[in-house]
Amino acid sequence: MSSINIMISADGNQKKTPKRISMTQSRAHKKSNNPDISAIKIHETKIFEEEKISLSFTPNFSFKKNTRFQDAALPYGSKIKNQFPLLKTIKSINKKQTGTTPKHIPAAERLFVADIDYPDIVSCLKSRGWRECNDLNRDRFTLKFVKNAKLPDYIRPNQIINHIAHINELSTKVKICRNLKKFPISYDFFPECYIVGPKDSPDEFIEAFKKNEAESVLKLYKENASQVVSDDLIKALKFLQKKLSIEEKNQENADKQVEDCLRMLETDKQYSIHGTKNIWIVKPGFKSRGRDILLYRSLDDILEYTKNNSWVIQKYIENPLIINKRKFDIRQWVLITCFNTFEIFFYKKCYLRFSVKEYDLSEIDDLYIHLTNNSIAKYSPSFKAEDSMWHIDQFIEWLIEENKDDIWNKTILPDVKNIIINTAKSAKAKISAKKNTFELLGFDFMIDSNFRPWLIEVNTSPAMDYSTNITEELVKKVLPDTMKVILDLPCDPNASIGDFEKIASFII
Repeated sequence: MSSINIMISADGNQKKTPKRISMTQSRAHKKSNNPDISAIKIHETKIFEEEKISLSFTPNFSFKKNTRFQDAALPYGSKIKNQFPLLKTIKSINKKQTGTTPKHIPAAERLFVADIDYPDIVSCLKSRGWRECNDLNRDRFTLKFVKNAKLPDYIRPNQIINHIAHINELSTKVKICRNLKKFPISYDFFPECYIVGPKDSPDEFIEAFKKNEAESVLKLYKENASQVVSDDLIKALKFLQKKLSIEEKNQENADKQVEDCLRMLETDKQYSIHGTKNIWIVKPGFKSRGRDILLYRSLDDILEYTKNNSWVIQKYIENPLIINKRKFDIRQWVLITCFNTFEIFFYKKCYLRFSVKEYDLSEIDDLYIHLTNNSIAKYSPSFKAEDSMWHIDQFIEWLIEENKDDIWNKTILPDVKNIIINTAKSAKAKISAKKNTFELLGFDFMIDSNFRPWLIEVNTSPAMDYSTNITEELVKKVLPDTMKVILDLPCDPNASIGDFEKIASFII
């Protein structure tokens, strides 16, 4: 009886050497529940060589009449030159890479592990001739697609895993907030947010709340002066004049002072979403699926609710685009791969998720009005699955019908792509891009009444269940298309990748 010693060299090729073993040794191997593991020897390789890298960058595309991302702006008119190029493609990388990539996978090693939540991955891989690992040899996989984002300490050079180390720098509410706040251009697409908790003082948020409260008073006064108490107007004017360094001129009438303040405030890139209610949305820092999210207008109530644990307090978008009297968000799939480069792929098909109830800013306690998460909406007695979603094609048709123009492709879509790229760049330095890893993410966007997209959050392991006919149709496409990117593209740069589109590349 013989066994095989498998030697994996640095270039990914295997050498098999027969070796005689005794019957006693063979029985001992059987008792180990994994008879082949002890016979596998892996030569550790240094994945990344320290060499000089020469880069040549050129823009991937340009926009007409769209300067939203060309200059980053902070509130109150201070301008910061955008030091972060929007979309750059790596033209040449003089960097030696070792280790295996999908094109080196021989038929005998096409073994995979997949969670029960991903039947479309299982059927796709089996149709490609891959075999599913059983419980005894799960660690022998070549491809792993599971929900749990925890990575093993060591990934063999021939293994591919569907999670990227430290991707939670993008997906947890606290970390994405912290990263984007350090990235000036994010103020143009991420509603202002503040972290409060045991290690984070609420002082910065309190100042922002007071500023927005004063702004709301001035906006209400401009709409209808009778809505505002004179004492409130005086306090708001004094606060903003000091904040904006506007000289107080007591001899001028209130209308002129209000106009001066509002003119200054209009330079704030987020001025339009502030509204007149000063509503803030409070989210737990490390939870998902809409758990423990509440809306507030009272500073005291917010501070009381967030006195324990870590929380993200974010300005609520008070002017969302409304369809059939309901609020919605957009779930957009994005695939990030780490093979020879860090690449971002945008999925061309997305879908809209609608709130259950009609939009009403006077009812901030009713989450069925303000949250669009399917995990929340499905518990409403009024929930109807067939009315809860739109395919992106329906949205495009609606936009054309309502506005006589293809606003999605001309305006919204270019902005969405740039937001995705800049969001990834904000955390790229903290993400540990181990080679042969990838991540399918769910980016959530809202569109305001001016057709500007705003990033709400990023989700790892986005839901892939057939909650509606629309998600069933799209899930059955996006998962096989993901495998095209992961398994086919490294072998053939001209391979079909379905509805995915590469929008950016960076050095690992």
